[in-house]
Amino acid sequence: MFGYHFKIFIKNLVKNQLLTIVNLTGLITGFVIAMLVWSFVTHELSYDRFFKTSERVFRIIRNWQGSEKFSSDVPAPLAQSIYSEFPEVLAATRLFSSSNNIILIGDEVYSEKLVLVVDSSFFDVFGIMLIAGNKDQSLSNPGVVVLSRSTAEKLYPNINPMGQHLTIESSDLGTDGSIYTVTGVFADFPENSHMRPDFLISSTSFRFINNTSHFNHFLQTYILLKNPDQKDKIEAMLPEFLEQFYGSNYYNYSRSTYLLQSIQDIHLNTKVYPAGYETPRGSYFTIYFFPVLVVLILLISNINFVNLHTSQSLSRRKEVVIKKMFGASTSKELIYFIFDAVFIFLVALVLSVCIVELVFPWFQQLVERVLDRTIPYSPGHILTGIAIVIIMGLLAGLYPAVVLVSNNTTRDLEAWKDFKTIGVFFNSKLIIIQFALCIFFLTGSIFVYKQFRYMEQMTGKGFNKENILLIKNPWYLDSSHDAFKQTLRTHSSIMQISSSESVPGIDNFSVWGHPVDSAMEDCHITVIYCDYEYLDVLGMKLKHGRFFDRSYSTDHLGMVMNETAIKRLGWTEPIGKRYELERIYTVIGVVEDIHYESLHNTIEPMGMVLIAPGSESFISVRIEQGKTKEVISFIEDTWELFVPYRPMEYSFMDSEFDAWYKTDRKIGLITSLLSILAIVVSCLGLMGLMAYTVLRRIKEIGIRKVHGATSRDIHLLFMRDSNRWLFVALVIAIPAAYFALRKWLQGFAYKTDISWWVFILAGVIVYIIALLTILWQSQKAANQSTVNSLRYE
Repeated sequence: MFGYHFKIFIKNLVKNQLLTIVNLTGLITGFVIAMLVWSFVTHELSYDRFFKTSERVFRIIRNWQGSEKFSSDVPAPLAQSIYSEFPEVLAATRLFSSSNNIILIGDEVYSEKLVLVVDSSFFDVFGIMLIAGNKDQSLSNPGVVVLSRSTAEKLYPNINPMGQHLTIESSDLGTDGSIYTVTGVFADFPENSHMRPDFLISSTSFRFINNTSHFNHFLQTYILLKNPDQKDKIEAMLPEFLEQFYGSNYYNYSRSTYLLQSIQDIHLNTKVYPAGYETPRGSYFTIYFFPVLVVLILLISNINFVNLHTSQSLSRRKEVVIKKMFGASTSKELIYFIFDAVFIFLVALVLSVCIVELVFPWFQQLVERVLDRTIPYSPGHILTGIAIVIIMGLLAGLYPAVVLVSNNTTRDLEAWKDFKTIGVFFNSKLIIIQFALCIFFLTGSIFVYKQFRYMEQMTGKGFNKENILLIKNPWYLDSSHDAFKQTLRTHSSIMQISSSESVPGIDNFSVWGHPVDSAMEDCHITVIYCDYEYLDVLGMKLKHGRFFDRSYSTDHLGMVMNETAIKRLGWTEPIGKRYELERIYTVIGVVEDIHYESLHNTIEPMGMVLIAPGSESFISVRIEQGKTKEVISFIEDTWELFVPYRPMEYSFMDSEFDAWYKTDRKIGLITSLLSILAIVVSCLGLMGLMAYTVLRRIKEIGIRKVHGATSRDIHLLFMRDSNRWLFVALVIAIPAAYFALRKWLQGFAYKTDISWWVFILAGVIVYIIALLTILWQSQKAANQSTVNSLRYE
C-alpha cells in the first residue's frame, strides 16, 4: 500500500511541475540560507574557545567616566600587582604588539606583521604547549624569540629553527637591529582566535616594557583565574586595589571603571576598542540579527509551501472521499498526506546540502571568514537539522491533511465548495503574513542603506578627508625627516604636507586633563600631536583664535581645542584659558567639531598640541585631484632614496574612514540579499498559487468571457483580492518595522530620520512586483480559448 501511495505521490509531483518547482525552490532557498548562516554564527561563537583555559582567562579593560567605550590599554606594573594581591589569580601576562617589523636572516629580508612582546607566563595563561622547546624556559631570558610553526617553516625551510639567530628591526619596539635566538616553536593559532602572532619575544628584552610608571597605559594584561566564578568577586575588589595602586594620583583615575573581560567575549564585543594585535572583529548584533532573518525567510518558505500544498491537496478531495467510501482508513489517509509534505521537505534538504557545497566558497568571501565546512555535517547538527525539517514538514502538512480527512463521507461530497472556500480563506491569511514580512524586510533593507549612507556622508564632517595620502612610520627617515618633506614639496601636484603622531580616527588616545584656575571638573580629552601645517592639510575650520604659528615662540605651550571640549568645560571665552595635561597649555584657538571616529560614537573633546621632533607617526600629503598615481610614484621613488631598505607603507585617509563601516556595509549587503530572496520566494509562491487558482477557475473565466468580460475585467477579478491583502500587510508591517528600526538605531550616536517615504517605497515595490506576477498569470487566463475554457473539467 505504501509503495502504491509513493507512486501516486511521484505522479502528482510530475503532474504539477510548476507547484513542485516553486515549493522546492522556496524550501531550498530557506534551507541553504539557514545552513550558511548557522556555519557563520557557530564560527563567530567559537572564537578563542580552543584555548584549554579559555573559560578562566580574562583581559583587564577600563573606561573613563561618561565614555561609551572601553580600552584594554593598562599600565605595565598592573599585571604583577594584581597577581601578587589576589590569590584567586594563578598567572598574569602582558602583551605589547608591533605591526611594523623587518626580519633579517643573512641576506634574506622579510616583512612580518605581528610580533608580540609577552611575559614568560604567556603559555601558562593560555594553556599552550610548544611543538619545540620548553615552555617554562623559552621566554625567561632577554634576546629570545618563539616562532609560530608557519613562520618557522618559512624562515627555516630546510633546517631546525631551534638555536638559530635572526635580526628584528621594529619602529614600534624601538630597535634597529637586535639579534634574537629561537628558543621554541608553537602551533599556529587557528582562524577563530582574536590574535594570531608570528613571533613571541621575551618582555625582558625591552626596558620600556618594564616601565614602573603607573600612569602610562600602553599594553594589555591577561590573567588566569582559579575559577571563572571568581570574576565578580575580583571586580568588586578592584576599586580598593586601584586606590593603593595609583596612590596619591588615584583621584585622576577614580572615575575609571576597571572590569575583567572574558577572552570568549573579545571577538564580538564592539564596546571595547580593538588592540593592535586583534584579528577583524565580529559583533553580537550579527549573531542575533542574522538568525532572526533566517527564521523569517524560513517562515516565508513554509507559508509558500502551506499555500500551494493546501491548494493542490484540495483538488484531491474527491479522491479521498471515494477512497473512504471503499473503506480506506482515515488515519492512514492522514498519514499519507503528512508524508507527502515531509518527503518534499527532506528532498529539499538533500538538494540544499548540494547547493551549500557549491556556494560555500562565495559565502566565505562575503563574510570574510575561513569557515569550517564540516560544521553543518557533524552528527549532532545533522540529527538536529533532520529533526527540525521533519517537524516543519509535519506542521506544514498537518492543515491540508486535517481539512481533507473528515469522518462524514456524505457531507464531504456535499461540502466540496465549502472546503474550497476554507482553503482560500486560510491561504489569504498566510499570503498577508508573507507580504507583511516582505515589506518588513524591504523597509529594513532600504533604511539600513539610508543610515549607512548618512554615516558615510557625515564621517569626516568638519574637515576634508579626500585626496590625503598617509605615509606611515616616517621615523625610518630619522634625521632626514624634514629633508624628505622638503623634497616632496618640489612636486607641483602636492598641495600641502603635515606631520603628526596621529590623524583623525587612527591611533588617537585620550587622557584626563585639568582646567587650571577653574572649579570645573576634569575633562577626558583626545590629544593629537601635530605640526604647524596640520590645519591646512586637513582643511579644518577655525572657529575662534588662531592655529599654531612659527612666529610665536610660546606655541609649544599652546593648545587648539574643538567645540565639544569648550562646551564640556563650560568656557564662554576660551582663548587664554589654561588646561593641564603633562604640562600646562594655554588655549590659543578653537576649531569646529569634526567627526574623527565612527558615527556609532559621539564626538569627544579634542585638543591639538605641537609635536616634538622625532615623534611623528604619519606624514599627511594632500594631493591635487586626478594626480594620485603620478604623485604616489614620485613619493615612492623619493622614499627609496631616503630609506632604501624599507618599502613605504601608505594608505588614504578616506579609505581608513571607510574601514570603520566595513562590518556595517556587510550587514547592509546581506540584509539586502535576504530581502531580495524573501521577495523572490514570495513572488514564486504567489505565481504558483495564482497559476493554480487560474487553473481552477478556467471554466468560470470562459463563462465570464461569453457574457462580455474583457481582459481588463479578468485582470481586475484577480487583482481585487490581492489589493486587499497587500493593504492589510502594509498595515501590519509598518508598525513592526518602525519599532524594529527605532531599536536598531539605538546603537548609533548619530542617526538619520525614520522617513515615512521609506515605508511607502517598500510597500509600492512589493505591490508592483506582486501586481506584475498576478497580471502575468491573469493574462494567460484571459488569452485562453473560450471554447477550451468551457470544456475544461
